[in-house]
Parts: sequence; C-alpha cells; structure tokens
Amino acid sequence: VKTDLRDGRLRVNSALFFSEATNQQQGTQEFDSSGAIWFRTVNTGKSEYYGLEVEVLSNPVDQLQLEAAVGYIHYERVDPGVSGLWRTLANGDLCTAPRTPEWTAAVGATYGWNLGNGSTLSLRGDATYQSKMFFRTDPINGFQDAHTLVDARLTWESADRGWSMSLFGTNLTDEVY
Repeated sequence: VKTDLRDGRLRVNSALFFSEATNQQQGTQEFDSSGAIWFRTVNTGKSEYYGLEVEVLSNPVDQLQLEAAVGYIHYERVDPGVSGLWRTLANGDLCTAPRTPEWTAAVGATYGWNLGNGSTLSLRGDATYQSKMFFRTDPINGFQDAHTLVDARLTWESADRGWSMSLFGTNLTDEVY
C-alpha cells in the first residue's frame, strides 16, 4: 500500500508478504577427512517466510526531509531436506535463517540551506538498527549481536549542481559488530 498525504509532503508505504521456498540454496562450511574447512552450497528443503515492512517519508517544511522504516521477517524451515542443515540451538530452538535479522529499522533526516550564491549546504543524519542475526553455519557461535549504527554527512553542492563536496562519518558511535 502506498499513500501520499498532506499535499505530497507525507508518504506512507507498507507491504505484507509471505513466501515459500523449496530447495533453497544455502552456503555451508564443513570439514573434510583431513580436518580442512571447505565451503559448499546445498539445497536445504522447504522454508517459509512472512513479514511486514513500513516506510514513512515526510517533508514537514521545505528544507527538512524525514524518513523512518521498520521491517519484520519470520523465517521457518518446515522441511529439512537432505542437506543436514536442520540445525538446533542448545535449548532445542531451530536456528534462524542465515543473514536474515528478524527486525530492522532506520531513521534519517536531512536539512538543507540555500546559500546566497545559488549553492546549497545540507546536513544529514542516519541511524540503522538490526536485530541479532544467524551469520554462519555454526549454530553455537554463529550469531552476530543486534547493533545500531549512526552516520552523518555535511554536503556542499555547487550552484549548477555540477559537483559537490562532502564531509562524512560512518559508525560514529564506534559500534563493534
């Protein structure tokens, strides 16, 4: 669903989804008879996904743009197939989908100034969140913790829009993930 409100100054987009995958491919690491690690791609049986995404964009005043988004995805492997990747945690829970965080969120804002010579200056800030994620094929140590990243950018753009200069910083809180 996409909706424009307030004479186009507010947009809300949303989506619900459901998907089934059979013979989904997934990378795995294994050990050969000598103990060396090797990587291969295998079919993992049948999986189901469902979720929701919502995005809001707003221009409350001409110089200010605000954005926010949130996403949720539920993954479940409903048939292990023959791959052997039906992994469980120590508490008996099934491992989640590799590289698929259950929750994601983002907020951002840009404020712009028109300078006297026709050039512009803008300041932008962003924060993104990602919940804990199963990252590897190891069901015990294969998780990446939830984390939030904060970025900022200051940009000057020439009057003819032919070039720009930016000063930016990423991961300003020095988050380790």
